Amino acid sequence: MFTPMIDQAISFFMLNMAWGLDSPPVHSKYYNQHLSTHGFHPVIATCMTALGMAGVANICMDIGLKRESTKWYADALKMTNKAIMDPEQVTSDNTLFATMLLGVFESTTNDKSFVGWANHVSGSASLLRIRGRQQFETPAGRRMWLQVIGLLTLQCMGMGEGLPSFVHDYNKEVDKWEDTKDPGVRFFHLHIATIELRARILKNKLTDLRTIVDRALELDVGAKEIITDMGKDWSYETEYCDLGTPGVFATSYHIYPHLAAAQTWNWIRYTRIYLHDLIRNSLIAGFSTSPPIFAGMEYIRLLESSTDALYRMQADIMASIPQYLHDTPRVPTCYTNDPHQDPLTAPISPPRDIQNHPSTTRSASPASPTSPFSRLGFIMPPSSSPFDRLPVIRVSGGYSSIWALYIAGATPIATPESQEFIIHTLLRASAEFGINQAKLLASTLKLKIESDKREGTGMAWHGGLGGKGGSGMGIAPMYMPMAGPHLSREDG
Repeated sequence: MFTPMIDQAISFFMLNMAWGLDSPPVHSKYYNQHLSTHGFHPVIATCMTALGMAGVANICMDIGLKRESTKWYADALKMTNKAIMDPEQVTSDNTLFATMLLGVFESTTNDKSFVGWANHVSGSASLLRIRGRQQFETPAGRRMWLQVIGLLTLQCMGMGEGLPSFVHDYNKEVDKWEDTKDPGVRFFHLHIATIELRARILKNKLTDLRTIVDRALELDVGAKEIITDMGKDWSYETEYCDLGTPGVFATSYHIYPHLAAAQTWNWIRYTRIYLHDLIRNSLIAGFSTSPPIFAGMEYIRLLESSTDALYRMQADIMASIPQYLHDTPRVPTCYTNDPHQDPLTAPISPPRDIQNHPSTTRSASPASPTSPFSRLGFIMPPSSSPFDRLPVIRVSGGYSSIWALYIAGATPIATPESQEFIIHTLLRASAEFGINQAKLLASTLKLKIESDKREGTGMAWHGGLGGKGGSGMGIAPMYMPMAGPHLSREDG
């Protein structure tokens, strides 16, 4: 009750927005040079305070505290801009990390526009280019590369753009250091390949429908291989319940063993939605040509299976949400078999030598009052020999889950009932977890639904055809409306 608000803000940040710490030994000069800010570099401590205060302000609906968090944000922005102007600080982990935290601040506070968040993502990406290849020499540098490029990929998807060329060049360095069998790393490359395919189609650089279908199917095989190779420690369980169970769409929901599993599954699901929307729209467009580009039962069956995959991916994303919102009566099974393993230091990546089918089915179990996610999923192993005290930011988790949920509502096969559930769930995420970007996504989805109604779009393919291919905008749906208040530069 009497704890200073600054300490409360940092505590809120560490509990809700971080997995753990990269931390040098407490006796090292790297730790002790910033003792006044708990061992954190001042710009990091300022960002953490702003972000923590914003989270508390959102949940408590405290206008005064929100105003105070904005002041801290302004200070953090000034400090970050000053560091960017310094030829030495511009390439430091602290400066890059500060830009990432400023982006999370926008996700946490801004319920009106994506522009502030997008600007910070672009700023982080610019720093990656300046930092060069030496950034891959440390675990923290490689992790921040993967996180920032993941966010940049989302931004490019929303705008229908491809990734900058330096990303493809530097990604070759990632393969030298990272475990290419890790599901998260494999998804990282799958996501980029999918966004590049969409961009080529939208820019009309790829118009041949057969080529589009073949490439999308090839990427989808890669997505399914990631799932197959995950092993049982990444598996989820399906619980069944009565229709109308609060917080559950339809009659089932999922239980995941840890956060990394839940988010990786949903990453793959929304990427497969991208791919099967391309396949489905290409097939429908090809059936409409004279003579048909696609003829025969093979393509009719492919259309049916692709449509089924879309419904299944959408349903699975919605089934993953109750655990996030604490609506599930069961908790996950611990994925470590070591009885001596401390749950606060267990690695986020499960053992690689266990292979099994990725999902299992169970009947409902008695309710349990404990956390919906095992604490195991919130901790990442510390980096070796860190030079700076850096929180391991949870840029995914709740933030990436709301994007998956949005895509589930924006896909052309979405029904009014599923969209209503998704909008309601996004608003809950905003109110209960203080993620205002969820509220923004809800309003953007409403805008898209109204726009689709006016234009008469929906489950049917719409778009002009020419030669051997189709209009890029018709084949690759734009999930984000390209005009509206969500793209305004006005924050208020």
